[in-house]
Amino acid sequence: MNNSNRYALLDTDFISKLFITRIDDSNRLIHRLLDIESFTFICHYQTEIELGRHNHTAADWLNGNPKINIFKDRDLIQLMAETYGMAAYGYYVNMLHRSCDIFSRSFFDRYYKSVEQYSTEFWLRYQLEEFIAIIDNCDAAIGTDNNLGEIKLYTMAQILKQIGTTLLYVFCSDDRKARYALSSQTDMECVSALASFYLAKNHLHMPKEEAQQFFNSWMTFHRAHGQERFPVYNASGHQLEKLPGQDIFNMLYNDALFLMKDGLFRKK
Repeated sequence: MNNSNRYALLDTDFISKLFITRIDDSNRLIHRLLDIESFTFICHYQTEIELGRHNHTAADWLNGNPKINIFKDRDLIQLMAETYGMAAYGYYVNMLHRSCDIFSRSFFDRYYKSVEQYSTEFWLRYQLEEFIAIIDNCDAAIGTDNNLGEIKLYTMAQILKQIGTTLLYVFCSDDRKARYALSSQTDMECVSALASFYLAKNHLHMPKEEAQQFFNSWMTFHRAHGQERFPVYNASGHQLEKLPGQDIFNMLYNDALFLMKDGLFRKK
């Protein structure tokens, strides 16, 4: 992989919210962000699966989009194997374990412990397809709506860091706990779905009037789900306060906000 570019990992929540945020069906915010040439966009295959459960149109769009590289576990292990050989299996399990721990210390033991119990001799005899079949069985036992997409995304992020991808950004869930855990434990930077308007302003140089049309769509969706205020750090960066969405948008275009490492805004 070419490290001269910045790699943006897209999770299900990020894609879903920005696919819904639109001026019209042919002008969605996610379409526009993919025009940022300084990013190479990546997601895990689990994201496509999860999108398909809730929005077939978005899943079909993702599957056929040449601007987004979709990785399966098999692809990631093969990338590591180019450098680490058979040790790639052990690296994968360790990274999967750390990703599970972000959500629950018991998650890995509940669903993936059987993978870890194999001996060193077994790792040395492993065939890739055998290993993938075991992982697939573990994934199937987890079921739906149980953070599997985020776990796969963060595992992929760790793998890309391990093989030397230094400029790595995670465009991820509005779940602050997950984003904080990832950004505080690594040198990766996170971008929340709301912070996509920061990207539109600063990377696409989108005029405020045009961005406002997208933001109106954003607020319509969130009002329908009972949310009109969003968390922003105060100027000290130590406390969060919830501000009306439109106020945040105006502050952004007035250059009154910083984007923090965990993907939230801070007042200047």
